[in-house]
Amino acid sequence: MAAGAFSLVFVALYIFSAGSVEVKKFATGSTQTLSVNAQRDLKFLEWKHNGNLVVEWYGVGDPTQYRYRDHAKLNTNNGELTIKMLKDYSGEYKCQYLYTDVGTFEEKIFQVEVIGSEKFATGSTQTLSVNAQRDLKFIEWKHNGKLVVEWYGVGDPTQYRYHDHAKLNTNTGELTIKMLKDYSGEYKCQYQYTDADTFEEKIFQVEVIGSEKFATGSTQTLSVNAQRDLKFIEWKHNGKLVVEWYGVGDPTQYRYHDHAKLNTNTGELTIKMLKDYSGEYKCQYLYTDADTFEEKIFQVEVIDPVSKPNVTCEKNGTNITLKCTMDSSAQANFKWKGPDDFSHVGESVHITNPETKDLYFCTATNEVSEETAEFELTGCPRQGSEKFATGSTQTLSVNAERALKLIEWKHNGNLVVEWHGVGKPTQYRYYDHAKLNINNGVLTIKMLKVYSGEYKCQYQYKDADTFQEKIFQVEVIGSVEVKKFATGSTQTLSVNAERDLKLIEWKHNGNLVVEWHGVGDPTQYRYDDYAKLNTNNGVLTIKMLKDYSGEYKCQYQYTDVDTFQEKIFQVEVIGQSHWICSRVTREHRVAQSARSRHSDVFN
Repeated sequence: MAAGAFSLVFVALYIFSAGSVEVKKFATGSTQTLSVNAQRDLKFLEWKHNGNLVVEWYGVGDPTQYRYRDHAKLNTNNGELTIKMLKDYSGEYKCQYLYTDVGTFEEKIFQVEVIGSEKFATGSTQTLSVNAQRDLKFIEWKHNGKLVVEWYGVGDPTQYRYHDHAKLNTNTGELTIKMLKDYSGEYKCQYQYTDADTFEEKIFQVEVIGSEKFATGSTQTLSVNAQRDLKFIEWKHNGKLVVEWYGVGDPTQYRYHDHAKLNTNTGELTIKMLKDYSGEYKCQYLYTDADTFEEKIFQVEVIDPVSKPNVTCEKNGTNITLKCTMDSSAQANFKWKGPDDFSHVGESVHITNPETKDLYFCTATNEVSEETAEFELTGCPRQGSEKFATGSTQTLSVNAERALKLIEWKHNGNLVVEWHGVGKPTQYRYYDHAKLNINNGVLTIKMLKVYSGEYKCQYQYKDADTFQEKIFQVEVIGSVEVKKFATGSTQTLSVNAERDLKLIEWKHNGNLVVEWHGVGDPTQYRYDDYAKLNTNNGVLTIKMLKDYSGEYKCQYQYTDVDTFQEKIFQVEVIGQSHWICSRVTREHRVAQSARSRHSDVFN
């Protein structure tokens, strides 16, 4: 450089233009956009949250993200920051930006309050409180921007919505509301004290959670829909710990050891639903790349499924009444279908001048299950029908007077057995329960509950070409053993199984106690500590408590047949056991006291 030459040093002087502060209130989990309202092209953008860099951009390429990578996104065309609001995202958001054609920075500030959503069960009654400190002269409540109720300091409040479900307390400003499913959203209260000219405001973000209905005994999965890897998972049922996991090793199980299993990859809880597993299930979980907890709540209602309905028939002249009932205590609705597109809703259906072989279907339904039974009108007992006890062995006799060359027995139109004069008869149904005597045509049958209906025998004498016919109308009625047991005693209910079993099911007052499907351990639904099934013989051993009275029904199936057997016990648990001790040692008292303290710790 020549002597005396000089260099020009250009100094860029950037001037800041201070912006105003916008105050925003957002619900936890909502996605919101903070806009700087840029008027033209930008060459620099910087967003900070409480003084910490979130994202910045220098006019070319992609922006550099420092925080909230999965939750915040910058639009480089207009400077907008779109962010999914988590609970700890409250605070000051400041944007500094620079237009391409100017040297001064612009600035905009947002003061953000992230409001936690309150979760309520559908149908519950809740109170939203503003915590008023003194007398009020004005109260206004809005739901999602629409007036619910307002009050101007005198008289009754004016109700605009939810007349039967929402009530305002004018002394405190509290809104008490019965939560329906579509009552989720933002509730805003503006109120004014009698000694003030300014308004106060409080906002509630409400999520009304509908209950999920599951069948007793079904296996269900409660999913939090985790998006990425987790480092902490905790599940609670009605506020009590079920299982938790701290990112390494196996999860720690506190309850439902045999019925609930946690998937540590997804956070899912898979649970076999028992009757007393209804209630609130809450999962708190934490992603490996986050410091804030996520939460999901399930409101669960466990409902007994319907059993297969029973159809009974009553005749009145040429008219018939069919009635649909269930053995279980589960709540159910009944609907019917029949010939010629016949349909009906209700427990009973009345049929005028029916065709004898018409088929009707009764379906029992509730929120979690559906079962259908069919009934052919040939199964309707006629007046004078023979009634036999379930499990009894009976003989249907045609009173043949001489030698026979053909015998055919049908039950409700379906072949049971036939014989054509030589060899052995051919059996089509009820192999272990029905036996034909080819000398006299007699059918000997062990009566099961499902064996009601019409039995028709067609037979032919050796010396005749014409057929004879005899019809029996049979109604099989349940046999019941009545038992009386002392409270606290251990008793055995035996079905007297004669050979190997492939299915056993015990119910108490229509509710499943235990069932077994031929392999593995039986599945216990009730009385876990008091009832035990022997899968070899079907025997149920049970410690009788006072409220264990009622009907015990066992349905079971032998390995070599397709039909079910049934046995019913009517149990009355009486009295109360009294223990008289002539002497209690000091050691026994000390041990008893220790056990009591141990129990208090863990209960």
